[in-house]
Amino acid sequence: MLKLRFHLRIDVVSTIASSIVFALCISTFPNAIVAQERFAIIGDFGDTTAATNVAARLKSMAPTWAATVGDNIYTTGGTTAEFDAAIGIKYGSFIKGSASPTGIASTNNYYPALGNHDIDAGGATFAQNYTDYFDLTSSNDLAISPSSGNERYFDVVRGDVHLFVLSSDTRDTAALGGGQAIGSPQRTWFDNALAASTSTWNVVAFHHPAYSTAATSGNQGSNAYLQWGFSSGGKTANVIYNGHSHDYERALEVATGQHYVVEGSGGQAIGGFGAPPLTGAVETQFRDTSSSTGRSQNGFTIVDASSTHFTHKHFQQNGDLLDKFTLVSSGHVLKSTSFSNGNPSGYVGAQDTQLSRSTPDTSYANAATITVDAADGAGQPSQTLLRFNNLFGNGTGQVPFNSEIALATLNIEVTNAGSGLVALRMLQDWQESSTWNSLVDGVSANGIEAALATNFDVTVGTPDANEAASTNVGLGTFSLDVTKTVQAWSNGSTNNGWLLNYLDGGTNGIGFRSSDDSTASLRPRLNIDFVSSVPEPSSVVMVLMAMSFVSSFRLRPDRKESEADLKT
Repeated sequence: MLKLRFHLRIDVVSTIASSIVFALCISTFPNAIVAQERFAIIGDFGDTTAATNVAARLKSMAPTWAATVGDNIYTTGGTTAEFDAAIGIKYGSFIKGSASPTGIASTNNYYPALGNHDIDAGGATFAQNYTDYFDLTSSNDLAISPSSGNERYFDVVRGDVHLFVLSSDTRDTAALGGGQAIGSPQRTWFDNALAASTSTWNVVAFHHPAYSTAATSGNQGSNAYLQWGFSSGGKTANVIYNGHSHDYERALEVATGQHYVVEGSGGQAIGGFGAPPLTGAVETQFRDTSSSTGRSQNGFTIVDASSTHFTHKHFQQNGDLLDKFTLVSSGHVLKSTSFSNGNPSGYVGAQDTQLSRSTPDTSYANAATITVDAADGAGQPSQTLLRFNNLFGNGTGQVPFNSEIALATLNIEVTNAGSGLVALRMLQDWQESSTWNSLVDGVSANGIEAALATNFDVTVGTPDANEAASTNVGLGTFSLDVTKTVQAWSNGSTNNGWLLNYLDGGTNGIGFRSSDDSTASLRPRLNIDFVSSVPEPSSVVMVLMAMSFVSSFRLRPDRKESEADLKT
């Protein structure tokens, strides 16, 4: 009986100590999922077919709110009908309190910057038609601060993001006064507002670019009068978004880590780059030269921001994720890992196959190329299944369960350009040997076999194969944003991979290289960026002490009674 009581006492103490270790590990290395804000940045659009395509793609990604970098409208009459044609018809679902009959939002979610063409829209006083069309006051939108006292420059707090919308046209003398000089009304207001900001992320948006390598005519190149530094009171803006130049490029100020992004590709005809990449204190990080002429293609930015990370993603209008970066807040680090059969780490967990109605019992498990098609040569549909196994765990190269996924991209190498496809999370298990018939008439996006079509990660391309190539899926590497699905798996949902399904009405299939392609670098690849906490030294010490406490009862050889107990 004495032995039993002692054995129980050791177990209880050991269990308590182990619980302490577990609790400390949870608090020291948290992977909690935090609230996230999704917003869009768009610029230089107006009333064009490309602008309509961009707006449709942008809204399909469901941002909560949108900000612009100016030139919302390109006509000079400035009537409500003209503003509606350029803005309201496309983005009315974000707008509240507008003169527009298409401004139908119950809460305002649209924050435009004033561009030179917006000013050209006229009015009896400076930019009157613009300020009449929008209601950018705190009485209409509680997120807008009344501190600036006007609608040409103002600030907004949404979630963990503090957005400063500025006026950059030199004709706005009431705002700029002496340009960038300290003491101008706008500069003084901005410096005070930034210094007082308590937000995790401070973001600035205005029209004319601070740094740009575009053609220099019309102030489309770098503008020294707007190179403020954007720091005040120990606070530094993280990202500065501009437009005016009809392209997409991104630069980095090396000393501060600030990103300067030109997002002027929202719908107008694309311009060219007229200068070499920036070097020195500010360095060019990316320029979109993806078109056949070496210029940008029309597109937009989506940002996912939380208290731990800020992920910027630039999409082209066909849904291709072209450029991205992630910032993490203090106390966190960004970690990255990649999965592709035959990569340097020796990963071999990717599986993929094609399901074809025209050959319903044929297995495509070893096919080097697989296809998504609404109507193949026999007029029948085909689907693709793709999965990467063993993504999560504590092993080398794996992602810990319950991690906050900052970004996940699925990269495929397209060999046959086509209409488009949609990536849907698979809800049922399958094998590489699965066929159209073995899965009973292929896979249905019905919420049972695969996620509903209204709950997709991303749609790419358009159903009409006769659309311009810029709206469909072309040859080469194509990147799909699959963060939503990977986050669900991280949270504990079963990883059954994706159904890559055809678009209804699509008349041209997409072929891409499979995980069995002979060239390893061309096989499907899944890249995952996730946020990890940096443990504080005191917490690490406590964990080690608790672990030592457990070990002292279980492993020390001078505990004779315990040894005797164990032998018994």
